[in-house]
Amino acid sequence: MWNNNYSNNNFNNYQSMDVGGGSNFGGGISGGGGGFIQDQPRGTSGSGTPISGSQDKKNTNRTHSLIPVTVAQLLKATEDQGDTYQISGREVYQITFVGVIRSVTESAAYTQYAVDDMTESPISVRRWVDSEETANDRNRKSDCREDTYVRVVGHLRALQGVRYVMAINIQPIEDCNEITYHILEVIHSHLLQTKGPAIPTTEHKNTSNVIQTDFAGGNEIKSLSGLQQQVYSCISASNADQGHSIREISQRLRGISENEIRNATEFLSKEGHIYSTIDDDHFKSTYSS
Repeated sequence: MWNNNYSNNNFNNYQSMDVGGGSNFGGGISGGGGGFIQDQPRGTSGSGTPISGSQDKKNTNRTHSLIPVTVAQLLKATEDQGDTYQISGREVYQITFVGVIRSVTESAAYTQYAVDDMTESPISVRRWVDSEETANDRNRKSDCREDTYVRVVGHLRALQGVRYVMAINIQPIEDCNEITYHILEVIHSHLLQTKGPAIPTTEHKNTSNVIQTDFAGGNEIKSLSGLQQQVYSCISASNADQGHSIREISQRLRGISENEIRNATEFLSKEGHIYSTIDDDHFKSTYSS
């Protein structure tokens, strides 16, 4: 495992980013990003053409992509009705960020981590106790200790006016390049949403594809079982906005019950490889471009 005593100097430029409010970034980055970016700019369709105001509002407010963010963005996000928030004018559903654990507090109901990415004060991350957790889950949980750099996937929530992240997954970072990569994804996502895509070039497209392949490993994830890999391959092959449903996957993987497929999707979602879209039966790959 990569040594988590990573120098804070690597965050010097990261600390000064104000991607939660106005735009302090010059230039542009071409669209089509890497591992986590699958959003599109406001006011355009998937092909980049303008769409109507009502359709624009619908698409903006129903984005279920996994959005790369900073802690500063989470704390400055505009609060809508209920437990919904907007960042850069877009409603966020699932978010991901990286940071170092400053403290760990355990209770009967959940484990609370104070995670710091040096863009703001640390934010609380709560991971609820799972009565059905495996030995592997417990080992990974024990790896998430103080002074460890981690990636968090979850939902932004608030309790009595204090914001926190309800974690779907939290795991140690093993390669320091993932931190730099995440910073680039945050900038890319912010610019894509606020400025729109840059004019694509062959060189930029190739670079984007290389980044995505390195991060996601194509459609192969070594840690998955045979069934989990089959289910993930079906989901990642979908080009539909809503992804694949449990029933569609069952029709493709004949001989495998819907219950087995549902168990596989629950595991993949918990690991951060897929996310639900229009309902709890439709899923899309986290690494889709």
